[in-house]
Amino acid sequence: MSLELNCYFPAENPKLFTVAVEPDDRICTLRDKVHEKLEDLGQDTDLALLPGDDEQMIRACKFLPSHRHQALEMDANVISVFPDTPIGRVHVLAATPEVLEFLYDPEMFHAKKEKKLYEKDPTTWFYKKAWGNKWPQHTGTLLRADVVPASDSEPITGDAMELDQDDEAGPIADDSVEVPERFEYTCLDGITAIARALYMPVHVKDILIVRKEFMALRDVMEKAFKAELEKPEQHREGIKLVLAGHPGIGKTAFLLYLLLHRLECKLPTAIQSSSMCYIIFDEEGATRVAPADDDRRLAKCWALTDSNAYTTIPCAPFLLPRGPPMLIQAALPKPSLWKQWVKQSEAYVIVSDLPTTMEIAATLKELGREPSVAFDIAKKWGPNIRTAIKLSGLSPDMQEYSEKVLIAEAMQTAMRVWANPSTFSVADRELPSTLGCDSDTLFFFRPRHDLTTNIWSRQLGAFFIPTTHLRNIFEGCGTAKKSNYEIFDLFRALSSHSWTRDFASWAYEGVVHCRLGSGGAALPIYRPGVEEKAMATTSSLLPGTVSALMNAPRLDIPFYWMPSVVDLPGVDGILGDGKGNLYVVQAISRTEAHRSPVKGLQWTLQMVKNSLRDEGHWYFVVVGDDRSMVDDGVDRFSTELEGVTFGRHNVRVEVWGCVLPKQTSIISGLFSPDWWLQWF
Repeated sequence: MSLELNCYFPAENPKLFTVAVEPDDRICTLRDKVHEKLEDLGQDTDLALLPGDDEQMIRACKFLPSHRHQALEMDANVISVFPDTPIGRVHVLAATPEVLEFLYDPEMFHAKKEKKLYEKDPTTWFYKKAWGNKWPQHTGTLLRADVVPASDSEPITGDAMELDQDDEAGPIADDSVEVPERFEYTCLDGITAIARALYMPVHVKDILIVRKEFMALRDVMEKAFKAELEKPEQHREGIKLVLAGHPGIGKTAFLLYLLLHRLECKLPTAIQSSSMCYIIFDEEGATRVAPADDDRRLAKCWALTDSNAYTTIPCAPFLLPRGPPMLIQAALPKPSLWKQWVKQSEAYVIVSDLPTTMEIAATLKELGREPSVAFDIAKKWGPNIRTAIKLSGLSPDMQEYSEKVLIAEAMQTAMRVWANPSTFSVADRELPSTLGCDSDTLFFFRPRHDLTTNIWSRQLGAFFIPTTHLRNIFEGCGTAKKSNYEIFDLFRALSSHSWTRDFASWAYEGVVHCRLGSGGAALPIYRPGVEEKAMATTSSLLPGTVSALMNAPRLDIPFYWMPSVVDLPGVDGILGDGKGNLYVVQAISRTEAHRSPVKGLQWTLQMVKNSLRDEGHWYFVVVGDDRSMVDDGVDRFSTELEGVTFGRHNVRVEVWGCVLPKQTSIISGLFSPDWWLQWF
């Protein structure tokens, strides 16, 4: 007597049917008859026993089987497998292995399917995963206590300080940064798979910390693009940008972050990561295009391009006049690499800021490393994500060796600057090639101004030495005696005033330095209600390093010092007249606001010898070319410094004024304002 077996085929349109077999037939015969019913099935169809309850038929028709299947042996007899065939139940499940896996282990099914697609076509895999979807990510939290050692001192603030000769001059360096008590971050996962999908030739880690800088840059870029779209169509020229930033701070990471954000929002975007191709992502899908070929879809895309050993300028289609309405290239601060296309395309340069200590620590944490080492590495070698990742992943012996390499690179750059400072300026857009390819170990590149709501506020950058450790390396290479010309050259090359002050103020500061540092007649200084005094000048210049000031001569030896490798707020120079008087000078002008000297005086008095600090007579001299302007400065700073003392010996500083006309016709000695202004 034949057996009537109810069979269920799960698919997009599931089927339920009956197959008649003899009791002594084998299961392979049952499979052949199932194939006859389902002609479109492949030969890899499996049969499974699906024991169930009275609700089985209902669930089957709804494509919701609730039990795992039991695969059937092809050589078994039907009667041994189905001794009982109750009506109203599904007896046999017929499906491909993939369908069975989808039914009973959907997570594994999707994972395998995704893996196959990724191996076959990673670009399409990336598009399907990112277009209209939030990329896999997670959040994290770091506390200050997780990163900053409890023994680390805070930056010094307030109206008074306790100073010891052995105190380090840490606050004068940029490594004294404020670290928040709590830092929350977002981390994007699966980045190495994206790199493969985009044919990126550079190595990336599998995680990406979304820096605050990334979100701020994206925001101002979107605002600039929106403003461009508001123009009449015939006046739209598109926006082309170079995002210049120090090596190792995450410029490529920013492009990936921006790409993922735009794909999540279903915004057309093209990206070029290598010389092989560029890739367009839009509603039509993902398409790889040869670098020389144009594509109509570019007209709606933001175009992103990286800069590396294989790609130095955007591909030709990105630069066409009617090409992408927004082009962004991430690049090093080396105009020699991109200045030609920038000039010809009327592009703009935007400077990317350096990462914070907490952002570096979060990166290390997500890589499974100790986040606290980020503080030590950044404080020693500067805020560089790549350096922190490299050093934190080494054994102690290898780390020691790698740091010796960094020291050698910094020393090589320092010696070249000391040998010829006139060829270099921190205000330049690029370090000269004469400093060597490893000059970025010593000199870091950062924006001159904070990012506002306007992207154009970030068009200028400057170089600086970021840490006390690197500054000490630099100063240690300049122990040879320097001529006055070389000292002035060094100041002009390294002083941050060359870019923090406007042209007129910087030029006038040069006049003041030339006058005070070239000897000649004393200058009259005054203070309301007190008899005028004479401030003697000198031609005995000290190099503008911290070590030179810390080792300044005795009170009976005259000297003039201009801060070159460190920025002392409100302090432009320090003059010792050899008679026990020490004059801290600020050159003022009408084109900029007065600068508070309190912190600069604190740090100055921290650096000098005990004998100079405690036994000298300290003056703060406001120098300007107009009497009323100087009077205003004297009044303002007298009020600000009233009652303020410095150190345990309660050192007080008197505020005096000095009028020094800009058009000084003759200045004795080696220097003149004309000589100074030749640098501009």
